[in-house]
Amino acid sequence: MENTMNGAHHIIIINLARQYDHPLVLPTAFYECAQLPLSTILSTVTDDTGMKWKLSDEDLKRVLEGRDQLAERRHYQLAMFIAPYKVKTSQSCRTEDSCITEMKETGHKLYSDWNKQHRHAVLSELDSHIGQRDICLSCVSMLEYAYEDHREKVWNDLVDIFDLHDTVTKDEWLDDDDDD
Repeated sequence: MENTMNGAHHIIIINLARQYDHPLVLPTAFYECAQLPLSTILSTVTDDTGMKWKLSDEDLKRVLEGRDQLAERRHYQLAMFIAPYKVKTSQSCRTEDSCITEMKETGHKLYSDWNKQHRHAVLSELDSHIGQRDICLSCVSMLEYAYEDHREKVWNDLVDIFDLHDTVTKDEWLDDDDDD
């Protein structure tokens, strides 16, 4: 099965990064590749020049196993909104009952979106999901901080998630990230 460039350029990026020894590109490229539909990940990609690309067996395994880890981490990330033992309001909240109700509604919306698409999009922004709800600013700030903290941990763990230790160390990955 062949595929054209519907976001599948990340497969090409992985191959080129390996071919030209640019390992610091790999964690991000693997993350982006994991967001692609399974049929695209498994397919041969044809670039504009007619060259055909696909993931090596090892890289395919890394992407598929990484997708599983990302889905698990996304589930954990969203649980802070609806798990009864997790939903907490800010210490400064003055509308606790309302905020808890709205947080749970937000969580249900996020889970619905998660089940329909983007099960692996742990690095996606929280964006307007909480801004459209009647949650006090103190609780919004608390949720945004917790969500961003989780995103940062996932970003820092991309080398582990995609088992890229043979190519780039976690320290190299994090040092490169600090330079930007």
